[in-house]
Amino acid sequence: GEGGALPDRIQRMRTKWLKLFGSSLLPPLALRARTGGVGVRMVYLSDEELAANFAAATAAPEVAEAIAAWSAAWQAHGLPHAEVTPEFLGHVFVPDPPEQLLPEDRRVRAADPDLCQLVYMTDVGMDLQTFDDEGAARDTLMALLPDEITGEGGGLLIRADQVLAEHLMLKYMSKEDYLEFFERAKRPAPEVPGRDPVEAIRRTALDRLQDLTRLAPAIGELKSEYEAKALASPEVIYGRPSEALIEFAKLYPNLVTFGGCSMGGRRAIPQAGDETPPTPPPERDN
Repeated sequence: GEGGALPDRIQRMRTKWLKLFGSSLLPPLALRARTGGVGVRMVYLSDEELAANFAAATAAPEVAEAIAAWSAAWQAHGLPHAEVTPEFLGHVFVPDPPEQLLPEDRRVRAADPDLCQLVYMTDVGMDLQTFDDEGAARDTLMALLPDEITGEGGGLLIRADQVLAEHLMLKYMSKEDYLEFFERAKRPAPEVPGRDPVEAIRRTALDRLQDLTRLAPAIGELKSEYEAKALASPEVIYGRPSEALIEFAKLYPNLVTFGGCSMGGRRAIPQAGDETPPTPPPERDN
């Protein structure tokens, strides 16, 4: 639209999301996984939790075996020794179960079929207020005004899942949106598998060590090849690198660097599967 405005349909969708859930529920960088049939967001384990639980996780016998196997493979192919540290593992992911919409005391009252529930629009999103007296609830409902900017406002009065009264000023929302919010507000937080940082670190350590053990021969071949070249400066590699080349670049940044990748953040060295912009040769796939 004119003036750089979002297309109407996208603007309506954005407005509906913000009104329903508020900006606080827009997730940060995270993964989503399916765990036990429940949608669970996966987030980074904090550096503090990683450090606090690292020793317990890496003391597991299977991790010790994986460390021994990786060290032997690394040594056999002339690769430098490295300590297994939190930095060695990189990111560790743990479940971040969704929170219920209301504090528990308010949620319990919202689910009480004998009380009146007013679901209404505020200037920052939907909310719910519980009333013991139906008359007070009706008066509050009818006093609701539309938002000055969007024209959206009003609410529903509900008891025992029956709509007693409605006073809606709808622009982008629908009556069903209010009913959906009411159902969500009554629910407790879903039960999901427990958040176990020790197990998350243990699993990540095993995966990392097993990957490096598997890649040791290919990394060793790259080391021999590049040392024989005796380059005065690192060779710039373009395109999508292999797993072995990514790990080799971490070990020997003086021999290999990647073109087309930002050097300002944590992803200075690309990960397997990354796509970089098309650029001229040379290109490596091994």
